[in-house]
Amino acid sequence: MRDCLITRITWLALAVSLLTTLIIALFIGFFSEHARQHHRRPDWRAMQFIARQIYERPTVKRIKRMAEEFGVDLRYHNNQSDFEYTSDDGMPGFEEVHKTRRKAPPGVIVGRVDDTRVIVHTLGPHRLMAIFEDRPHEGSWRDASGIIAALAATLAILWSGFYFMQWRLLAPLKILRDEMQKAGKGEWRTSPIVRQDEIGELAATFNDMQSRLRALMEAKGRFLADASHELRSPLARLRVAVEFIVDEKLRTRMTADIAELDSLSAEILEKTRLESHLSPLVKTPLNVDELLEQLRDTTDDTRVVFELNAPQTIAGDAKSLRRAVGNLLNNAIKFADKKVLLKSEMRDGAVWVSVSDDGAGAAGADLPHLFEPFYRADLSRSRDTGGFGMGLAIVQAAVTAHGGTATAKNNANGGLIVILKLPLQ
Repeated sequence: MRDCLITRITWLALAVSLLTTLIIALFIGFFSEHARQHHRRPDWRAMQFIARQIYERPTVKRIKRMAEEFGVDLRYHNNQSDFEYTSDDGMPGFEEVHKTRRKAPPGVIVGRVDDTRVIVHTLGPHRLMAIFEDRPHEGSWRDASGIIAALAATLAILWSGFYFMQWRLLAPLKILRDEMQKAGKGEWRTSPIVRQDEIGELAATFNDMQSRLRALMEAKGRFLADASHELRSPLARLRVAVEFIVDEKLRTRMTADIAELDSLSAEILEKTRLESHLSPLVKTPLNVDELLEQLRDTTDDTRVVFELNAPQTIAGDAKSLRRAVGNLLNNAIKFADKKVLLKSEMRDGAVWVSVSDDGAGAAGADLPHLFEPFYRADLSRSRDTGGFGMGLAIVQAAVTAHGGTATAKNNANGGLIVILKLPLQ
């Protein structure tokens, strides 16, 4: 089970409920026994009264009258005169009584004969036995249905309070979690939570942090965009000026350097555009396989194989997605030995586009950093093998802007595979 606040609160509520139920059950049990014992006290008093009346003048007539008056069965025995009378011939003998209660008034024994409750009173030579009916006391809690109903009502109240407490405590946290996830995707918005407690302070802190991060990201985006854009003008002038250089070797080298700077500024500008949302993507319904099919005409390498099995429609910017997959193809062609595979398929409710090669792959330490800007596994940083290190960074920025993910891993048989997951429209 996931270790989260809901789980912890649920276990806490369950423990409190069980403890409360146990306390209530013990109280009910004590109260019921107390009520039953309290109900028996009038029987003792009645027994003492009957004994006084009979002991004063023990006659058959008097014993009969007391039995009828109190609605009980009586057995009397006098040790001195050996006089004995029983109002019911089926009554047990004195020796058959088993004492069941330790505390009783002096001279009184409370016991049972089988399932019959019996009270015996002794005073001098007199012995008197009475059988009283076991009858429930109206104020007791002996009825099991009443106990169950009381416990069920108590638990219902407890769990209703627990549900309200959980909703009151966790609902704002869920809202704040959703807002954080949206902020991570670049959807900046102020949290609507307004409370005068720690959660309210957390929401206010998040809003403040979000404002600072947004300002920082926008400033960074503007700086990179402006810097990349401003480079275009001097580069254009240099491109014109270099044509006047007489030395052909110098002219060729400078032309290559200018083209390299122009390409780098274009890639920085593209990545900044995708991440900063300075110019929103133009999303239209796109057929994935038709979009990938367009790359077949721009790729003349015979090692590239297309396996297109996802004719689904997604909402996307055709230019940025085509460039992202094109970057993957160029990167794979650069390191492949004999084959590059571009594949599309439907899986888990999304379109998977993968580009794999059969080259040497990437070192395990390099895999987590392949999508970082300017990162290249080639430590020599040669332009012939590693480029600028912006290709995969642009791929990830484009896919993220479409609500998807990009991952890279080594193939089991060698080479690198990059997988793009794009949500359906």
